[in-house]
Amino acid sequence: METNQATADALCREILDRSGADSRAALEAARAEAGRIVEAARAEADQFRAETLKKSQAQAETLKKRILSGVHLEVQKRRLQVTEETLTRIFGMVKERMEAFRKDKAYGAFLDRMVLEGVMALESDEVKAVAGDVERGLLTKERLSALEKEAAKAGRTVRITLSPEPLAEGGVVLLSSDGRTRFDNGLSARIRRYENEMRMKAMKLLEK
Repeated sequence: METNQATADALCREILDRSGADSRAALEAARAEAGRIVEAARAEADQFRAETLKKSQAQAETLKKRILSGVHLEVQKRRLQVTEETLTRIFGMVKERMEAFRKDKAYGAFLDRMVLEGVMALESDEVKAVAGDVERGLLTKERLSALEKEAAKAGRTVRITLSPEPLAEGGVVLLSSDGRTRFDNGLSARIRRYENEMRMKAMKLLEK
């Protein structure tokens, strides 16, 4: 009876020992598997962070370019606005000074040049001068005769007459004998030509 009990106890211990060994082995295997899973997860996380960082850097660079492009456009827009405002003020001053210049003694010589410019450009044997109120007082028969002589020196034989129709502004407009061709040297036209030239120069400066 005791022998049977001893045998049973020994069998129980063996079963327990084996169970413990199996449990320890299973635990070690589980720990190893868990370690592999953790390492794989870490590697995957590192890869994800690297890809995310790369994407973020690319997105940040793209955003930076967009911002800089927008800033550049805004700066150009502002520069154009300031340039236009400045030119507008300048042209306003030019108009005021031109009007004041019409009362100056030196304006007569300037008027002579404007008439001769139109005469040489029209290439007509007879030219009519449509002039403003101040200019009409300056363009006497004697002055027109002197201008004809100046044109002759430049190889142009022409007869210049003062049109009975007044010009609504300062300056002078030259018409061919048939009235089909005209050379506008009214002050507003001269200023517009000056404005175009100034704007071209301003645009070139902005491009630098």
